Amino acid sequence: MSKPIHPVEKIFNRYGFVTFMVAASLTLAIIIYACFNTFVIATTPKEDRIDSSIPASFDKETADKINNLHDSTNPPNVDTPTNLRRSNPFVE
Repeated sequence: MSKPIHPVEKIFNRYGFVTFMVAASLTLAIIIYACFNTFVIATTPKEDRIDSSIPASFDKETADKINNLHDSTNPPNVDTPTNLRRSNPFVE
């Protein structure tokens, strides 16, 4: 004679796969939420660490570099070799 099955065992035999899938899904959801929350906390600076002052002027070195740039009316002199022919790699 077989032993009588306990009601809890009967439920797990019938719905074991569903119970496993629900538990796995909940675990995965909790892990994703924890990772997202960690990402948000890591990328959001604290209010006392934010410096909202923007410099309104350049330093002397940067101003000199900007003034030394050429404009389109004064193009730079670039020498391009015009007498060099490209060789054809398919010629025997």
